[in-house]
Amino acid sequence: MPVSYRTSHTSIYSQTVRKIQSKPVQVRENLTKFTHTWHASHVYPVHSMLYRTFIVIVALISVSLPGGCSVLPPALVGARSSVELVSVDGSTALRPALPTRLYRFVDENTADVILTDLSLEELTSADAPPATGQIVHLQLFMRPMPGRTPIAREACSTSIRCAVLARGQVGMYGGGGFLIPESKPGGQLFGGSMSRGSLRLIKSTGQFVDRLGPTHADVSFTANRDDDAVTTWLSLMDRLALVGVSVEQPAPAAPEEPVEKDNAEPASPE
Repeated sequence: MPVSYRTSHTSIYSQTVRKIQSKPVQVRENLTKFTHTWHASHVYPVHSMLYRTFIVIVALISVSLPGGCSVLPPALVGARSSVELVSVDGSTALRPALPTRLYRFVDENTADVILTDLSLEELTSADAPPATGQIVHLQLFMRPMPGRTPIAREACSTSIRCAVLARGQVGMYGGGGFLIPESKPGGQLFGGSMSRGSLRLIKSTGQFVDRLGPTHADVSFTANRDDDAVTTWLSLMDRLALVGVSVEQPAPAAPEEPVEKDNAEPASPE
């Protein structure tokens, strides 16, 4: 590597690291990982100098934005999620931002994923006000394998629970769908996507208003492994499910029986 390039590389890297230190903790962690990856990449030749230039520009712009904002694509910082719940009739949709994304490894075919915008303190502290937010639990119970398991949107490989908390009221939705994992569970990161899963309200407290009804779920995520934290979240989900009362689904209407007509002839007037 030419000395001039190495000197320039080191100088830019040092400037970027100094700017990162002034950012909020979460942004600082993500940008530090990204910048270290870029700094180490000179060991492995990159095919295009244009790509190197792009990486440097993105890093410098990101750390110079006010308020700790970042323009780094989610794929570069290793964390992303998208959850969309849309009622079957299309009248109502719920698209929560769920920044906490964790998963628990069970075996190579099984994993539990938690996506939420709540904290454990909000749900366990006696002094906390009634929480408002969502907790999504995905339980992968069968990892799809081509030629050995069905691979279709209509198949089911994952159960879904979604707890919706609103000012002290709780609605628990349940269902399932077909999750396509990005890799085997077991690593530090685990991700996947689901399209058109099915959900309906199965339990709720007395004043909970079900605005969704039967619902389709589209989910994509990348979660960090934290077995202990997920175990705690699952325990809380079970306790929330006990608070609600099972929702009875309306029975299908019975077919109307044909009315028998009186075939007797009317009496003739005298």
